[in-house]
Amino acid sequence: MSVTARQLESAEWGACLVSDDDLVLLSELAGVSMDEAATSVASYRLDSMAQAWRQRRPESPAEIRAFYRETQLYILEQLAWHGSRQYEPYLRRLDRMAALWPPSSHPRALDFGGGIGTAAIRLAERGYDVALAEVPGRTLDFATARFEQRGLRTAIESLATDQALLETEPWDLLVYYDVVEHLLDPEVTTSKLIGALRTGGGAAIVAGFTPGDERYPHHLPSTEARLGGYRWDAFLRRLGLREVDDALYVKRGAAGRAWGRARGLAWSGREALRQRR
Repeated sequence: MSVTARQLESAEWGACLVSDDDLVLLSELAGVSMDEAATSVASYRLDSMAQAWRQRRPESPAEIRAFYRETQLYILEQLAWHGSRQYEPYLRRLDRMAALWPPSSHPRALDFGGGIGTAAIRLAERGYDVALAEVPGRTLDFATARFEQRGLRTAIESLATDQALLETEPWDLLVYYDVVEHLLDPEVTTSKLIGALRTGGGAAIVAGFTPGDERYPHHLPSTEARLGGYRWDAFLRRLGLREVDDALYVKRGAAGRAWGRARGLAWSGREALRQRR
């Protein structure tokens, strides 16, 4: 099935391609014309999200979840960003994941905190059984409509908390893109996600830590202070992950996990000492 797309000039990311199907969905959601929907995507700035966050000033888990449930800004942001060249490394990483862990042997994939579902769509189109886990609200509604419009059978996990429904049968693949910096309990959530990943399975993990960047007040300072920099890599090692390519990890067996924990602790100690000098 051919998909027509419109090239827009994003105020934040430059040239980007947005499918006409997605613009139709956005126009229906927002109650505007297709041209007006395209203009809203092209004119989106990161400052819009920052301003909305500062106006609400959410602090408790319930307040933070309410913000993400109600905002429509992530739809605009991700349509522009996901259609830009800056997002291409994320998509190439999924293609590399499909080569390393093909759906014939690793069929079950979880896209945790996947927003409008671009990564989940990419994997579903390659034959994976994909579940998208996201906070209920406008962003998830838009993702669901995208799947239905494309005829993709993608399961939806509407997250009542920050932790996915962990089934008895483990996941073969995990996509965890730019989520951890938004979480109040990132250590618990990440540990449970990796625990639900099959030994030998693959994970595509990117943490978007942005310390001091005023465009991202919703990247929680407490999380960045605990896990930013070398701490994040060391934490993933302690959970038993080994990096096999750029931000692509394999989950080790029990012996490998023990070795990874030892290396992660040793590396954390060396880095902490180096930074104090």
